[in-house]
Amino acid sequence: MAVESKDITHGELHFNLVTPDKAKANGAGIVILPTIYGLNKIIRDIAQRVGNDGYTVLLWDCFAGTPPAAATDREGALAMAAKIKDDWATRQMTGCAAYLRDNLGMKKVGALGYCLGGRHIFLLGAADQKLAATAAVYASVSEAQAADTAAKAKATPCPVLLAYPGKDAVTRRAEFDTVQTALQARAGGNAVTLSLLYPEADHGFYWRNEPANLAAAKAGWPVLDGFFKAYLT
Repeated sequence: MAVESKDITHGELHFNLVTPDKAKANGAGIVILPTIYGLNKIIRDIAQRVGNDGYTVLLWDCFAGTPPAAATDREGALAMAAKIKDDWATRQMTGCAAYLRDNLGMKKVGALGYCLGGRHIFLLGAADQKLAATAAVYASVSEAQAADTAAKAKATPCPVLLAYPGKDAVTRRAEFDTVQTALQARAGGNAVTLSLLYPEADHGFYWRNEPANLAAAKAGWPVLDGFFKAYLT
């Protein structure tokens, strides 16, 4: 049986819920935080893929029910994303994690973010100390956001996976290094940091078709899958 997918409004939360086949369900949940394009086909396909691995997936709608920007309308998507305030996003994301625990009875909850959602991972990780593991894939972090993002990263107590493309045109290597250094400065047996560097890959490599990006996506998925299996199941 294939996973089930449905869009849900729960109070002020808007999200897509992916439920795995009962025979494969592992009792763990993952909050997925989307890119600047919201709940487009790419991120929905990723949610389905994660669901096929046995996780209950809550794909947060960061635009609160507004239709996703067209894949070609980058400027429009950036304008919509710029209106998202960190305090509001943090309340929404912690609410999503709580929904998986309190409403669906998930024993462990993790989080996975891409692009805009990659930076949001650190807001959520610092705010929700119950998360079992988080992963940020080509997180979008500007120079102005680096210090705050690093502080949130350092305040995240759970294992964190970072995946960074060496040719990222959105996040400079300096900003990535700032966040990575903060993570690696954490103390405690659970403060594990796993960093993946794909030197020739670009921002958004999971949906791009160039050879280096296809190779990064192919190599990265088994590592991501193994990371969550290690800490959520």
